[in-house]
Amino acid sequence: MTVSTQFEQIRRSFEEAYARMDAAAVADLFAHDGWDFLFNGEHAKGHEAVKKQMAHRFELLQTAVGAAGIRLNTTPSHTQVGGDLAYEIGAFTITTADGSPVMEGDYTVVAKKVLGEWKLASHMTTGLPMAPAATGEPVAAA
Repeated sequence: MTVSTQFEQIRRSFEEAYARMDAAAVADLFAHDGWDFLFNGEHAKGHEAVKKQMAHRFELLQTAVGAAGIRLNTTPSHTQVGGDLAYEIGAFTITTADGSPVMEGDYTVVAKKVLGEWKLASHMTTGLPMAPAATGEPVAAA
């Protein structure tokens, strides 16, 4: 399996877990010491902290979209691999399952090999909600 195929698998697994709003599955894609950074300055380090942050993010999304569900679509613009490290820059959109826009922005991820498997070392998003959450709080980024 090529490195680009492995990186593609991480991206697709992230999209699928995000669409299910499965915080544990998203956190499992991170290295034990991985970082998750949000556009609003919040961040989490480590598997359990990332899982907790993702769960909160999904609560906000659930409030915003209700039972409609979501889709996360990523469009990489550049991927670079060097040895046991790789990074990718791209754009993302979050829509409801029926295609209504929720959020769009950009992302940067850094991955590293951990025991032969690619894991996210850092995930950062920038973006703003396209539709406000019902609570008046911003919708959480990817």
